[in-house]
Amino acid sequence: MKSDIFINEDLDIKDKNQTFIFESNFNKNKNLIKDETYSNKSFNFFQNVFSKSFFNNNIIFLFLMLFILNLFANACSLQINNNNKNKYNLIKQLKTNIIDNASWSQGLEAVQTKLDFDIYIDMKKRVIDGFVRFHYKCLKEDVKYIALDINNLNIKKVLSSDKKEVKFSIKKNNENSIGDALIIIPEEVCKVNNKNIKKKENQNDEESNNFVDIYYNTLPRSMGLHFSDPNTLYDKRYTFLYTHGEAIYSRTYFPSQDTPSLKVKMTAKILIDDPYRVLFSGKLISKKTFEKEKKTEFYFEMDKPIPTYLTTFIAGKLVKKEIANSRCEVYGEEEALKYVNESFEYCEKYIQFYEKYKKFVWEKMTFLITPDDFPFSGMENPYATILTESVLSKDRSYTSTLSHEIAHFWSGNLVSNKNWKSFWLNEGITTYLTRKSYRKIHGEDDFAFEMYNGLFKLSHAIEELKNPKFDPSQRSLTPLIKDDPYKSFSRIPYEKGSFFLYYLETLIGEETFDKILANYFNEFAYKSIDSDEFIVFIKDGIKNHNKNSSENLTGEDLIKKIQWDEWLKGTDKLPVQFEFKSQKLDKFKEKVDKIKNGNLKLEEFKAMLISMKLNERGRIFKELIDKFYKLNEKTKTLLKNIVNGEHDEIFDIHKTNKADKIILKALFIDNAKERINYLRKTLNEFSFYKVAYMRKVFGLIDEKKSDTKLLKGILKSIAYKLNPITIARINEFIDS
Repeated sequence: MKSDIFINEDLDIKDKNQTFIFESNFNKNKNLIKDETYSNKSFNFFQNVFSKSFFNNNIIFLFLMLFILNLFANACSLQINNNNKNKYNLIKQLKTNIIDNASWSQGLEAVQTKLDFDIYIDMKKRVIDGFVRFHYKCLKEDVKYIALDINNLNIKKVLSSDKKEVKFSIKKNNENSIGDALIIIPEEVCKVNNKNIKKKENQNDEESNNFVDIYYNTLPRSMGLHFSDPNTLYDKRYTFLYTHGEAIYSRTYFPSQDTPSLKVKMTAKILIDDPYRVLFSGKLISKKTFEKEKKTEFYFEMDKPIPTYLTTFIAGKLVKKEIANSRCEVYGEEEALKYVNESFEYCEKYIQFYEKYKKFVWEKMTFLITPDDFPFSGMENPYATILTESVLSKDRSYTSTLSHEIAHFWSGNLVSNKNWKSFWLNEGITTYLTRKSYRKIHGEDDFAFEMYNGLFKLSHAIEELKNPKFDPSQRSLTPLIKDDPYKSFSRIPYEKGSFFLYYLETLIGEETFDKILANYFNEFAYKSIDSDEFIVFIKDGIKNHNKNSSENLTGEDLIKKIQWDEWLKGTDKLPVQFEFKSQKLDKFKEKVDKIKNGNLKLEEFKAMLISMKLNERGRIFKELIDKFYKLNEKTKTLLKNIVNGEHDEIFDIHKTNKADKIILKALFIDNAKERINYLRKTLNEFSFYKVAYMRKVFGLIDEKKSDTKLLKGILKSIAYKLNPITIARINEFIDS
């Protein structure tokens, strides 16, 4: 039964109850009429009652019977309405999860244990249509309903395990942007007793027979779902689908209890038209072709529990490229894989480095190279890890992103943050591990540069977040989460989190801290934890390794020395200062100083840039952009000549450097109308649509006091090319 009932606290609940009861009992009565014995007996009874002789002789008895029947009907109606009023009062009072306030799931009552998808991806209509089988187990006996997370989904119907329609409702949420609650109300939500509940604590989750099939389809502009515009692709005959679930966007392309505090195993049966190929967050088990229908059915399994935000559906005209002598493989448009061999040269070495903490449990690293309309650089979905094309380069400049996504398979995928307030556990540990891999595989020079780069990003993020519109806690590792958690994401959890761990390493000793982390990944494998649990674990680890520090302090002494609150809750600079030195980094800093001082001739500046790796060149440009209005005139003149000259070998060889060129060029255009026209033109011609770059472009347009209507108009004109996440973030930027 499709429900059109929405919980609106401004309306009369009684009216909604009556509507719901009428629909429910009407369907039941239709079934009763089909019962021949029941209908014949009823007919004979009423035939006798209303016979002429009976009526003439027993008129008093008739009125008495009608009076009794009326009383009985009123009593039944009152009982039914009271029962349902209680049920709807429960729904009305539904609160978010006490562990994760970005989810409606009631984690202490009934929890999801497995998800089985059976869907069709329609690439022409740009829709996902089908059902998900939602397996659940009950943690208590008197569960009245199950709450799931949805956002901009069309829920068609819900069926029980015996294929009967199940009542459901939707609690609309207008307070923030975490989405709505899908309330499933089976006749018997939980078929268990206290004995069974205790028994099931030691059983596999899949042993529960409780499940419902939720039929749904996605709707246009769902936040986590994007079909790339064919004109932004190499092969313009086809489109390209990818989904993005982090933090709470998986609920925009399937219903679930969308919280990282609950991990689930999954299967997916996905039907799609030829010649498209599908990837999913699971291992490909089989595929079946239907030649007559020109369709292919792919079947995947994820046999390890993962949080729902790691669930992705990907489809496109994809080709596969194996990486020699490694557990890595790469999918993408053929032309997009130009620099795959160079960029993935160290893929296996990164995996082997992280295996010092725990053996790699995912069998293969499967990557997808997306167009650069993906909002970020990468996303660590198992068996479908996303990297944008701009991460690839001939000189391997951006392999830190590759290493970062691989590190996530330990920090994030194997052990996950329990809620989004603890997001730094995912990103801070991952960033720390990434830089350790650089030190081991690429040497001290590259490690020092990565750490120097991290300090720059952290400083920049802290300054940006000092804007009064942001809650001060956003500059800490424990931000307040009042809305979509993504609105609290920044470089803080990445950089401050990683430097916190690096500080612990320097204090305790690398060997000791490596052992603590290895214990961490083994202790909490396939589980989710929060910041408090992590700190308790780290303190216990320090206690058990007394006098292993460089200062020969006991574990208790070390614990007292660490400024825990300042690291976790502090909102300004780091509690300790770091200085990273290497011969290569010192030379790089010298070059930066010469450029800032304007002490170079044009040809010297050009030769210096050409000799640099792409990421080093990018760091210089980003620093010059960040400090543009503080540069002296000699430096500005030098920079202007480079930007406006014919120097394609500096900028146009890679998308990120070309993006820097566009920003720098716009900075030199003082006339507001000219600057806006230039940036509007580049937005239409240069399909580089990452959130960070788009914010800079719209910031430069707004810098000339452009009105909101103009900014919204420019955004609307290119919206058909953009990922919905990018649109939302830029709209927020404009509105602020």
